[in-house]
Amino acid sequence: PAPPLPGGRTAFPSRLLHALVHAGHVTEDLAAEVTQLQEREGLGVLAALAWVGVPEDAVARVLADLWHLPFVDLAAEAPEPGGLALVPHRIARTHRVIPLRMEGNGILVATSDPDILAMDEIRSVAGRPVRIAIATRSQIERLLEVAYVSGAAR
Repeated sequence: PAPPLPGGRTAFPSRLLHALVHAGHVTEDLAAEVTQLQEREGLGVLAALAWVGVPEDAVARVLADLWHLPFVDLAAEAPEPGGLALVPHRIARTHRVIPLRMEGNGILVATSDPDILAMDEIRSVAGRPVRIAIATRSQIERLLEVAYVSGAAR
């Protein structure tokens, strides 16, 4: 898989664009427009795809397939208190992640843009190995507003 860069930019956005074209979510012309937008505006591929209106659910599912990671629909799967308790809200908000649950001796974390540096920090604060699942950014941001204030974690 393409390694992430600091700031959430995927190192090889053309792989994601190619996969989106192959899956029928983006035309070749739109992929070229996204690439030009990235260069002109300095956007990451995910931001550029959102800018041109590619559905984030489609992007998230293709990204999960590309990285061989599970996709999770956060509307159907709520975070468990045990996972939330291991990652402070400030860190979850900074990295736009939702700690979903404990899995064995590790923690499953949902993100829309895998970033190795963010996962290293989460592993460090949680004191456990991190397993990544892909979710949409809008679902993550909605949950960040409610999951920690619901009393499940502080």
